[in-house]
Amino acid sequence: MIGEWWTILNLLPIYPLDGGQLIAQFIRSPKKVFMTGFITSIIIGLLSFQLFHGYFIPIFMALFAYSNYREYRNAPF
Repeated sequence: MIGEWWTILNLLPIYPLDGGQLIAQFIRSPKKVFMTGFITSIIIGLLSFQLFHGYFIPIFMALFAYSNYREYRNAPF
């Protein structure tokens, strides 16, 4: 069961994960890739907080959101 959850997490379109790198191949603008990762991590974090009532996944997603926002600000175009 852990492997299934890890696979689902890894395929989310958040940049450092495999799903984010897959999205980066289709979307050529780095700013759009990082904004997609930022929005996705915020939505998943809020949904997981509401559904699971735990703090691990929302904190994990907050770190992804911060990382994507920081990269968004530094992206060239």
